[in-house]
Amino acid sequence: MKKQSPSLKTYTGIASYPDPDLKAQFLRDGARVLRAIGQELAPHGATITVRTSRGGHAVSGEVYGELRLVGQPFHLLVEVGSSCCRVGRTDGVFIMVQRRETVGTGTHARTHIIGQNIYLDPSQSTFALASRVLDLFDSIPLRWAA
Repeated sequence: MKKQSPSLKTYTGIASYPDPDLKAQFLRDGARVLRAIGQELAPHGATITVRTSRGGHAVSGEVYGELRLVGQPFHLLVEVGSSCCRVGRTDGVFIMVQRRETVGTGTHARTHIIGQNIYLDPSQSTFALASRVLDLFDSIPLRWAA
C-alpha cells in the first residue's frame, strides 16, 4: 500500500496571532510537503534543502525549500506561508515559487530573481505540485540560460 502523501489542511486563524500548536503543526506540515516534492523530483536529479522560519508571535512563520536540479545553473525557492491577503485560499495559506540565479561566490555572491513570483494551489497533491515545479525549470527564459 502506497503511503499517503502529505498535504496542507485548512489552518483557520494561522495568518495572525496563531495558536502556538496550530503554528507548529503548520510548519511541520509545510516541511513535509516540501520534502515530498523533493522526493517526487529526485528521479529527475533534484535535491531540496528545507528550512523553517518560525517568525514572531503574530505570524504563521514560513517553510522554505531550495530546489536544485542537476545541470541547471538556476534554482527554485519554494515557500509555504500564509498571508492575510488571501492568495487563493480562505485561510491565506499559499505556495510561492521564485526562479533564482546565484552570481558570484563567497561574500560576493548575489541572488537574482528571474521573472515573477508564481503561486501554486496548496490543496494539490505533492505529485501535482512537483510536476508544476519541474515545468518551471523548463520555462526559465532563454536569455538567462547558460
